[in-house]
Amino acid sequence: MQHALVAADDNTFWVRVEWTFCAMLVAFSFGQLVALYDGMIRPRWMLRNLPRPSGGHLPEGHLTEIRAAESGQALKLWHSLYGRVFFFNSIFGVSRISIADSRALRHILVEEAYNFPKSPLDRSFLGAFLGQGLLVAEGDTHLRQRRVVNPAFGTNQMKEFYPTMLERALKFCDDIVALLNCSPVLPMTIDLVQHTNAASLDILMAAGFGNDLGGKASDDQQQLIEVFKNYLEQNRGLGLTAGLRLMVPVLRYVPDPSKRSKVTRTAKETMKCISLRMIAQRRADMEALEAIGVVDTAYGKDILTLLIKANMAQGVKQRLSDEELIAQMSTFLFAGHETTATAINWATFQMVKYPPSQEALQKEVLNVSTDTPTYDELSSLPYLDAVVRETLRMSPPVVGTVRMAAKDTIIPLGEEIIDVNGRKMKELLIPRKCRIDVPNLTINTDPAIWGADAAEFRPERWLEVEKLPEGVMEVPSLAFPTFLAGPRACIGFRFAMLEMKVILFAIMRSVKFAAAVPVDDIESKTFMVSYPRVKSKPEAGAQLPVLASLA
Repeated sequence: MQHALVAADDNTFWVRVEWTFCAMLVAFSFGQLVALYDGMIRPRWMLRNLPRPSGGHLPEGHLTEIRAAESGQALKLWHSLYGRVFFFNSIFGVSRISIADSRALRHILVEEAYNFPKSPLDRSFLGAFLGQGLLVAEGDTHLRQRRVVNPAFGTNQMKEFYPTMLERALKFCDDIVALLNCSPVLPMTIDLVQHTNAASLDILMAAGFGNDLGGKASDDQQQLIEVFKNYLEQNRGLGLTAGLRLMVPVLRYVPDPSKRSKVTRTAKETMKCISLRMIAQRRADMEALEAIGVVDTAYGKDILTLLIKANMAQGVKQRLSDEELIAQMSTFLFAGHETTATAINWATFQMVKYPPSQEALQKEVLNVSTDTPTYDELSSLPYLDAVVRETLRMSPPVVGTVRMAAKDTIIPLGEEIIDVNGRKMKELLIPRKCRIDVPNLTINTDPAIWGADAAEFRPERWLEVEKLPEGVMEVPSLAFPTFLAGPRACIGFRFAMLEMKVILFAIMRSVKFAAAVPVDDIESKTFMVSYPRVKSKPEAGAQLPVLASLA
C-alpha cells in the first residue's frame, strides 16, 4: 500500500512537471507570435502602400543589395527613384522605411527624439561591445549621462585641447616625413589607414585621457589598435546566425562559441581594463593635488579629468556609476577615433582625386608662417575649413543611422508623397516597432538642397556662404546631418572637426599625395564606419594606398 502511494506521488510530480513545461512552452510560443505580429506583420501591413524597390526576399531582404553597393549608395538610388519616403525589407522580413524629408526628420530626431530610440537589436549589438554609454543609453538615462559629459566638449575646452592635439599631429607628420626620408625611392606607397588610425588614437589618448599614463600609453595604443582591427574584421559581415541571436532575445543567453563573440568580448575587456586603470590613476592624482591645496592648475584639462570633475559636481542620483564612466570611455576610444580617422582618410583621398584642391589647401597652409599656429589662427583658414566640411558632406564616416518608433506616431511631412495607389499624403503614420533609416549621405548630396553639382567634391561652395543652403553652416543640424541633430547629436563633433584640421594642416605642409591605384578602384564599404577599400583586393579589408612624397 505504501509503495502504491509513493508511486502515485511520483506520477503526480511528473504530471505537474509536464504541465508546467507545457504551460511555459505555450506562453513562450504565444509571446513569440505576439512579437512576430507586433514587430513584423503589423508594420508591414500598415506600410504596404508606400513605394518600395523590387526584390528584397527572405532571409536578408534588401540588405543584400545594400551590402553589395558602396556605403549609402543603395538608399541614395532608391530615394532618387521612389521619393522622400520608401519602404524596404530588412533581415528576416523586418520592416524599415527610409526618410529623407527634413520636416519628418525634425520630428524624429529633435522634437520627439526619445520616442524614436535605437532598436533593441542595435542597442544589444553596440552594448555588447561598448557598454551602456551615450551611444546606447536612451531616455532619462541618456539625458543624465549627457548632462555630465557635456562640459568636456564645449568650445572653450577645444581651445584647451588644441596645443596637445597640434603637438601630436606634428609628431604624426614627422613620422611620415622620416619614413619618406628613409625610402630609396620617392614617391613611396603607404597605406594611409594604418597611419591615420594610429595618429587619431594617439591624439584621443593624449587630449582625451592625458599624457601621464604610467608609461603605458604606447602599449595601450597598440593593444587598442589590434583589438579594434580584429573586432571590425570579425563583424563586417554579420551572418544570419549572428543576426538571429540579436533579433531573438532568448538566444542571447545561449553561449556563443563563435570567433566573432570571442573577439567582441576581448575588445570590451581590453577597453575596460585600460579605462579602469586610467580612472583610478586620474582619481589618485586629483586627490593628491587636493590634499596639498592645489585646486585649479594647468593639470587635468583632458576629457577624463573634466568628466570625473563634472560627475563629482552632480547630485548623487545624477552621477555616473563606474560602469557608466567606463562605457563613456569605451565609446570615446572606439567611436571617437574610428570616425575621425576615417574622415581624414576620405579627405586625403579627395585631395588625391582632385589635385587642384590639394594644391589650394597646400598653398593656404604653407602661407602660415609657423608650424604651430594658435587656435584662432588655425580656425581662420577658410579653405582648410571648407575641405573639412566638404569631406564630411561627401564622405560622412557614418552614412546613416536607424531609429525605431516606440509607439504608433503620425509624423508631418515637408513634401507630399504619393503612395502606390496614387494617394497624396502630407503626413505619415509610423507603426510602433517600425525601423526608420536616416540616410545622411542622401541628404548631404541631394541636388534639391545642394544644387546640380551636389555629387561633386567642391570645397569652394563653402566659401560662397550666401549661396549655401539654409542652416548648413550650423553643426550639427538637420540640413547637414553628418553629426545628426537634436539631443542625440554627436557630442564630439567639435573635437572631430578640430582634429581633422590639425592633422590636415600638419601633413599638407610637408607631404604631397597622389594615386597609388586608379581612383575608381577605391570604394567605400560600411561596418559602423564607411571605410575605404580597394575594389580589386576586397580580402585586404580597410586600406587606402597612396603615393607620398615630400612637399
